Amino acid sequence: VSLPIYIGLYRSLTNAAEDGLLTDGFFWIPSLAGPTTIAARQAGTGSAWLFPFQDGAPPIGWHDAGAYLVLPVLLIVSQFVSQKILSGNQQQTQQNQSANAIIKLLPLMIGWFSLNVPSGLTLYWFTNNLLSVGQTAFLRANFKAPVIAGDVSTSGAIEVERVSAVQPKQIPSQQNDRSGDKFWALKRAEDSGNG
Repeated sequence: VSLPIYIGLYRSLTNAAEDGLLTDGFFWIPSLAGPTTIAARQAGTGSAWLFPFQDGAPPIGWHDAGAYLVLPVLLIVSQFVSQKILSGNQQQTQQNQSANAIIKLLPLMIGWFSLNVPSGLTLYWFTNNLLSVGQTAFLRANFKAPVIAGDVSTSGAIEVERVSAVQPKQIPSQQNDRSGDKFWALKRAEDSGNG
């Protein structure tokens, strides 16, 4: 559900930056359109604001680079925390452990992505993480999961009776019926009744 919002916000921030509407800062962030330029993003060099160093400093200077880097670092930390809180105390199988190893790299990928997009999008993502974690923590603290009575397996899953998904094919009583024959029979009966 969030992906269309991210894409829409990215496009709107990019368009607003092109029109020169995002020149003011927000708290410590120099500009919600930065740190990368539109031309750099379109050329595929979105991190050119940070690398390569010029005279021992990023091209935009240490002050602005540091201000822009705070938000991706906060985003990475909030992603790790939200993964930990949202996963809960689930039992890990071998397959889940290998999948979780890959998922644990996701915050780092999101952090790299946030270096190459407008900081307004990173700010939205960070705020969304905080609200999601807060909502989940509130719901878990105030509402307990229902207890399921009966037999449960050792994995905590409910035992389900297996039934066949394939039903035996029933042979129609009349072998000569074709698709649409009933319609034509009703049509002939209707025409003979009116004529």
